[in-house]
Formats: sequence, structure tokens, C-alpha cells
Amino acid sequence: SSFGPRGSARAFSADPGNLIGKHCPRYLSLATDQVLDVRPVKSGIKEGVRLVQSSVQVAKSQHSPASFTTTSGLSKCRRKGVLRLERELNMKGYKRPLLRLARAKYLKVLRTFKKPPTRAPKQKLKK
Repeated sequence: SSFGPRGSARAFSADPGNLIGKHCPRYLSLATDQVLDVRPVKSGIKEGVRLVQSSVQVAKSQHSPASFTTTSGLSKCRRKGVLRLERELNMKGYKRPLLRLARAKYLKVLRTFKKPPTRAPKQKLKK
């Protein structure tokens, strides 16, 4: 590629269960049994946040990719969403570093929903 040295380029992953998008065995859903992702969802005008986790019945779901993950909605209220996220991940035994990364990504996703403030058009002075 003519866009820079090959050795310094980081490898990224577009895997749907990848929490931060890095191509690293720690975050890849194909390499671990603990799939975790927080992603924004838009349906029409409405926007929401989804939590993607590995299903509880891992042994049965390994043969069918559709049931390998479960999705659940998170609240757009920051306080309620963080509490639910922590409760879900602690209850299912996820690693603590993943909890910190999931919380950070959840807050980033919420920041993307904020729209820039609209300014009222200036009124012309009549003389």
C-alpha cells in the first residue's frame, strides 16, 4: 500500500462481537467464549443502545451462529444504563477489564446521540 509503512499499521476488526474493534484474541468473539459488544441501533427516527453478549447455553449454541449471542437493550439514561450494564456483566462473570471497556464504549455511544445545538436565525433590524 502506498499509504504508509506496513510495520506501524494496526490491525482492526469488523467482527460484530468485537468490543473495541482491534484485531486481538482478547476482544475477538471468534477466539473467546465471552462475546461482548455495546452498539448503537437506529430504527427510523429512534435511536437506542444494544448490549450483545454470549448466550448462557454455550455448548448448544456453538453449532448455530444465530443463537450464539443474545442482545438486550440498554437505557439511554446514563445512570440506569451503567447500572444495568454492570449488573449484567457481573452476574455472568465477565472479566473486569471488559467491564471497564464496555462502560467506556457505552458512554461514547451515548455521546454520539447528542445533536449539536441549533441556533435561532438572526433577525434583521428594520430601519
